[in-house]
Amino acid sequence: ARLTFSPDIVLSDGEARLIADTPAIGAPAAIEGWMPFGRVFETLSWGRRHVVMGANQIDRYGNQNLSAFGPLQHPTRQMFGVRGA
Repeated sequence: ARLTFSPDIVLSDGEARLIADTPAIGAPAAIEGWMPFGRVFETLSWGRRHVVMGANQIDRYGNQNLSAFGPLQHPTRQMFGVRGA
């Protein structure tokens, strides 16, 4: 969305960081701000957050995968998550 029609969109990884740009997978991201867990709920209650994405795959340790299946450098399937959101 940032690269096509909404350049001022705020992207977050949930509880932690607000990302300033659109980095490639594995590339360092410029951190624009921090959103503690309580602030996530405040933002939701204000109605300013419009999309919440969950994982397509969760492993036995609770790690979420919403990017791709397969090796990082050569994934076999790309999902909607952070790669195409």
